[in-house]
Amino acid sequence: SKNGIKKSKHFNPIKEIINQFAGYLEVIVMTHFSGFKDADFDFFVEQNKYYKPILKRKLESLYEDLKKRLPADISRQYSSLKTGNISQKDTRAWIAIQKPGKDSMNQCNFTLELCKNNFQINAVIRNGRTSKPRTPIGLFYKKLTDNPSKFSDILRKLPEEAEFKVFKRVPKGRQIMPGNETWKEIYSMNTKDITTVQDVEYIQKVLKKADSKPAAPGIHVSYAIDRGDSILEDEIKLKEVIIKIIKKLKPVLDFLYSGS
Repeated sequence: SKNGIKKSKHFNPIKEIINQFAGYLEVIVMTHFSGFKDADFDFFVEQNKYYKPILKRKLESLYEDLKKRLPADISRQYSSLKTGNISQKDTRAWIAIQKPGKDSMNQCNFTLELCKNNFQINAVIRNGRTSKPRTPIGLFYKKLTDNPSKFSDILRKLPEEAEFKVFKRVPKGRQIMPGNETWKEIYSMNTKDITTVQDVEYIQKVLKKADSKPAAPGIHVSYAIDRGDSILEDEIKLKEVIIKIIKKLKPVLDFLYSGS
């Protein structure tokens, strides 16, 4: 057709116009978050530059709804929002719910991430090296050494689908700078299987392996909802799940800050 829309046997031009107008309303903030649909996931299969602002705005709108419902202790501590840029090569869109300020510890936060296969709720620990205890990664590494059983206890209380992931943060240039890194997953394990001191010691070995200049380690404790799950389209239930998971993930970040 002239406007570039493919017609099929079941093509409904009125429905298509309504869908496009609904997307436009999402961009200009005339609608609230209403769940994720196939088009949100399909964006990462074949990126449409006109859909990019819709996707970013949808994630921001989700956060605006969530911050009114998060427990007071969480919303007070993690009161700042950062929205990730979506470049042509990106495989996910994300927002970070973080502590205000520019301290490196404030980048240890919660993220909500959307990719072609799922929607993820993460507790993120990043920045620094295992050999530098004043950095988030170094402090986390030290706390694993000092109290491995406490960390495995925290993980044991997470939903059984949760995963502990270690990434190698690889710079696109000579060194890691804001916006120029790629996260490459090198280790993943269900949190329910990390139960012994030996399991925690193995995590430390993996962190050391990821800590190879110019790359540096990054950590996600992650809960994913697969594409196609009906809960993703149910805005009320989805928000309830996100809040529940963030509450369960908070002790992971508290472990990093406790006693420091």
